Amino acid sequence: MLKYELMDAMAAELGNMCYVCHTPYLTPKTGKRRPGKAFTVHHLAYEADDKTYKDFGSSTKKYWEYLLPIIKDDNTRFMLLCAKHHRVVEMLAHWPEPGASRLRAAVAMMSHFETAAWARRLCEKDGHSSVKFCMSGRDHE
Repeated sequence: MLKYELMDAMAAELGNMCYVCHTPYLTPKTGKRRPGKAFTVHHLAYEADDKTYKDFGSSTKKYWEYLLPIIKDDNTRFMLLCAKHHRVVEMLAHWPEPGASRLRAAVAMMSHFETAAWARRLCEKDGHSSVKFCMSGRDHE
């Protein structure tokens, strides 16, 4: 399989669109890849014996050959993200506390954004009954 065919196959397994913004992997009119639009397969969960990109040196193709059967077997461990949203997800995943909680709360307070409900759910998941408390970054109410 050619490198682009591997990505096409992985994208198809993962819904053919960015999980966050729903930008299609393929152009709707032509069914061809979007020029200049990079997509990334993002791991949601690693298993103990999973290899990472670094294990393959600089060979993206070998990494994708390794990933494709894993995605076909269990695509719930991955999501397709456009490059822009992959950067944001990675940044937020590594954001230290208490700043991460405050950041989610700040987004939740912005009721005009679609993400506000998402941030409210994250604050509730963190065990905070109010967004304002979640924003404070304190450990207990």
